[in-house]
Amino acid sequence: MSLKLTLLFVTTAISLVICFFLTELGFRLYGYWKGVDFRLYRKELTNSDRLPEDLFVEGALKPNAEVLATTSDFSVVYALNSLGFRDQEYELRPLEGKTRVLMLGDSFTFGEGIPYGQRFDDILEKKLPSLEVINFGIPGYGIDGMYMKYIQVGRNLQPDYVVVVLNSLITRRFSLDILRDGKVDVSWIQPDQLPIKPHDDVYRRDDERLKNAIPFSKSSYFLSYLDYQLTVRRLRKQMTQFDEGFWTSTHDEFEPEKDLDTAAQVDERTILVLNALRDDVKKAGGQLVVINIDDQLSFEEVMSQVADVPYFNYQPRLVDLAQKQPLTFRYDLHYNPQTASQIGSWLTTDFESLLLR
Repeated sequence: MSLKLTLLFVTTAISLVICFFLTELGFRLYGYWKGVDFRLYRKELTNSDRLPEDLFVEGALKPNAEVLATTSDFSVVYALNSLGFRDQEYELRPLEGKTRVLMLGDSFTFGEGIPYGQRFDDILEKKLPSLEVINFGIPGYGIDGMYMKYIQVGRNLQPDYVVVVLNSLITRRFSLDILRDGKVDVSWIQPDQLPIKPHDDVYRRDDERLKNAIPFSKSSYFLSYLDYQLTVRRLRKQMTQFDEGFWTSTHDEFEPEKDLDTAAQVDERTILVLNALRDDVKKAGGQLVVINIDDQLSFEEVMSQVADVPYFNYQPRLVDLAQKQPLTFRYDLHYNPQTASQIGSWLTTDFESLLLR
């Protein structure tokens, strides 16, 4: 090999190494800025089933967990704080001059498929800087579980407003024995000791999906992300088939209750829980607020029996919005970022009026 070719080879090799390190540095800086560990992408080499199992512990969200959810509809990092909620860290007491808002809900509030900063509560906090909006959304929770989390954790954070984000799923899910003799009894629920001991396992090192990967991707943010993108491209058809089948089979769960007797029982239970929660929030010095993000049910009859609670019903607006754009993802029946953005704008306008009362 001539000296000229040798120099060309060495120069090219050095250039590639420099490019790699600059790219890696860029990924590290971006990851630090966004709070994302790109090595998570190395783990997600198969369909993560929307809500990766590492996100949960004992039926609740795992404190300090950080997972990547990958479907044919989205790829989103879910990072939880030390209390086990998808939000930044907050002090136990509101900052001086800030009004604290606690947002209770399920996966729609949690923001399934929606990047942090684009959920409707994030938009409310951005547009009204005087607010501290804490997201207490937990996938799969019903109105009883939300009440429990308020007692266990939320009340200790001293919110000025507690917002219940209603939909038909939340009212139908009921897993706790808090109704006794036609009354709500939460006396047996004990507050958690704060702060909760955090978990530090970003991903399990014995994960089977870590065995076949690009060399050095275990440590490299860039190679982890590259490995992930190549694998997702290869699995795209398989993931699409899975998501289409899954959401087709669960579509009925998102429909309102059709049996009138059952629907009446659900409404009665919802009224009892909301009235009890209103009293607890008021006793702690706060104000309960209810918003409806269901695109089929208005809950007007329910809320007519819950006094002294501001109610913002977005059902008619969602019906109108559905004529202009898709409300949900292609397969996943949760609201997409565009719908979340619109709800955030409506909520901002309503909260501005509420704060002026």
